[in-house]
Amino acid sequence: MPKEMTVKIVKSLDADTADAVLKELNMAIDEGALKVTCDFSSTDYISSIGIGVIMSAFKRLKKSGGELVIGSPKPRVVEVFQTTGLAKLFSL
Repeated sequence: MPKEMTVKIVKSLDADTADAVLKELNMAIDEGALKVTCDFSSTDYISSIGIGVIMSAFKRLKKSGGELVIGSPKPRVVEVFQTTGLAKLFSL
């Protein structure tokens, strides 16, 4: 059974927080998680840099047959994923 982990995403995923979030996502993947759920329940804002962080983790997981799940996104976050066309890659 694949190892699952949840990473709580910060209130604002942008240039100031991107490195810390990427580090946490990479740590989950390095620990063997094949399904990582990004808990967006507290996130009000995601910038293009934040999208890059999510895509980086998505690509790493996909290479190993894993998946990245966008969990509990607020409408504003859903809108960003829809606007960028990335909603097709994730179940929101």
